[in-house]
Amino acid sequence: MTARGNLFRRDKKGMIPTLVEKLYAERKGYKKEMLEAEQKLVDIDKSDHHGVYELEKTIATLDNKQQAIKILMNSLYGATSNEHFRYFDVRIAESITLSGQLTIRWAENRINAYLNELLKTNEDYVIAIDTDSLYVNMGPLVEKVNPKDPVSFLDKVSKEKLTPLFAEAYEELREYMNAPEQKMVMEREVIAERGVWTGKKHYALNVWNSEGVQYPEPKLKVQGIEVVRSSTPQVCRDLLKNTINEILTTDEQTVQAMIAKIREEFRKLPAEDVAFPRSVNKVDKYTDDIKNTIDASNPHGNRKKLTGNGIYRKGVPIAVRGALLHNYHLDRLKLKNKYEMIYSGEKVKFVYVKQPNPLAENVISFKGVLPDEFNVRNYIDYDQQFDKAFLEPIKSILDSVGWKPEKVVTLEDFW
Repeated sequence: MTARGNLFRRDKKGMIPTLVEKLYAERKGYKKEMLEAEQKLVDIDKSDHHGVYELEKTIATLDNKQQAIKILMNSLYGATSNEHFRYFDVRIAESITLSGQLTIRWAENRINAYLNELLKTNEDYVIAIDTDSLYVNMGPLVEKVNPKDPVSFLDKVSKEKLTPLFAEAYEELREYMNAPEQKMVMEREVIAERGVWTGKKHYALNVWNSEGVQYPEPKLKVQGIEVVRSSTPQVCRDLLKNTINEILTTDEQTVQAMIAKIREEFRKLPAEDVAFPRSVNKVDKYTDDIKNTIDASNPHGNRKKLTGNGIYRKGVPIAVRGALLHNYHLDRLKLKNKYEMIYSGEKVKFVYVKQPNPLAENVISFKGVLPDEFNVRNYIDYDQQFDKAFLEPIKSILDSVGWKPEKVVTLEDFW
C-alpha cells in the first residue's frame, strides 16, 4: 500500500520499478567512481598539474553521467503525472509524492527520538528537511562527548549508529506498508561545521567531509543561492563565495568591512567584468522598425510606429532592449564591420547606465566587448550593478543570521 492508500500487486515486478532499479544501480556505480576520484584529487600533489587536470576531467565526466541518470529517474515520475504519457496515472504520481513525504518524515521522527533518548532531552534536532534529505544538529552530542576529532567522531557515529538506525526504521516502514522489498537507503552526505538556510533548497554549508571525501580545509557548498547561477557575473560568483565563507567563519563587523572593500574594488573593474550574462531571444519580435511597420488598419497607406521609439517595442526584456540599442548604434555609427550585431539565441552581457548619457538609455548590451565608440564607459551605474549582482544575494543570507551589510549608525555613535 502506498501513502495515498493505493494497493499494488506483489507477485510481479512492474516495468517502472524494473527500469528504475537498473538506472539506480548504474548511477550508484558512476557516483562511487566519482567520489574515489574526488578523494584522489584532495590527496594529490597540486604541483602535478597534468594529474590534477586528468582527475578534474574524470570527476566532471562521471558527475555528468550520474546527474543525467538522476534526471532520467526523476523524469519518470513527471511522466506518470503527464496526461500525454502512455502510462499516465495520477494515482501513481500521487503515490510517489505522498510516499516520499512519508519516508522522509519517518526518518525525521526516528533520528529525533534517537537523539532525545541518547541526550535525555526533548528537542527537535532536525534543522531542515528536504525531499530526500535531513539536516541534523549534532552539536549537542559533540559537546557532550567532546571528541578530539569531531569530524572523525561524527563519521564513525554515522556509519556505526545512524545508518543502521535508518535501515531498521525503513524495514519497519516496509512491513507497515506491506512492500515486497526494502529499497530505502539513507546514508550520511556531509559533515558541516556551520550552515545558513535562506529557504527551501537554498543554503550554504562549511563542509569538512562530503560522502567520505575528507578535506584538509573546509569546503564551501552552496545550493540555490545566486553564487551558482549562470546569470550572475563571474567576478561576483567568486566574490560571493568568499563572502559567504566569511559569514560562516567570522563575525558581522569583519563581513561589513569586507563588503565595503569589495564595493570599492568593484567600481574599478571594467564593464565587461561586472556585466550580467544573458541569452537573448525573439530579438526580431521586439524590434520597432518605423520604416517596415505597416498600419494594419490601413495597409495601403501610411506606415505607422506601433509602440516604443523606433528601436524597440513596449514590454521588451531588458537584455533584449540592450541588444536592440546595441545594433541600432552600430548601424548609426557605421561600426557593423568592426563589431558583431546581436541576433536571437546568442549570449550577451548587459550593464545599467546612468542618465543622462550619450545613448539616452539606462541599459546597453554587447557581445564580448563594449564598444568604446558608444562613449558610455564613464556612465556605468556601478552601484546598481553591485547591488543587483552582489549585495541582494548576500543580503538574503545576512538576513537569515540577523546581520546588516553595513554598519547602521545609531545615536550612541554621536556620544
